[in-house]
Amino acid sequence: MTNSATTNADQPIAASQGYNAETPVPPAMGNSMYRDLKEGRIKEYKKAIGLPTTIDNVIYGQIQHLASALVGPIATIATNKNVLVDFEDDGVFIFGLNVACNFNGKNVWAPGAKIEMSSGMLNDSLVVEANGERIKYTVSKRLLGIPWQKENAKAALAKFS
Repeated sequence: MTNSATTNADQPIAASQGYNAETPVPPAMGNSMYRDLKEGRIKEYKKAIGLPTTIDNVIYGQIQHLASALVGPIATIATNKNVLVDFEDDGVFIFGLNVACNFNGKNVWAPGAKIEMSSGMLNDSLVVEANGERIKYTVSKRLLGIPWQKENAKAALAKFS
């Protein structure tokens, strides 16, 4: 199943439908790894951006082939090896994460993106296609300390495979 909405290549990809990809990361206490992968932090940032504050449509992924993601309007995410992918009815919002897997503010809104997923032995594969670009992610089926990943990855696979 793919999202069938179309995009206009001349339209800025960062802001659409009231979602602001350039919204600063809300201040947080501490600098521990995975701090921002907690349900409360994700909801807080989604609310600031203008996204619905649900958690069941978010998965963690890593870009598979960094070199293939270096051109085009969504190339901003090429600097983000780790990302949170948020599936909305009208597109995909990609949250950039730093090496500690905390928000880095380098986000992308891709309205009308096409999504494909396939299952692997330990990891799933996710492909996001928008504005003629195609970026492939590895999606771990489970992440230690991130309880929502398993169910969300399973639901996304069922919806987009």
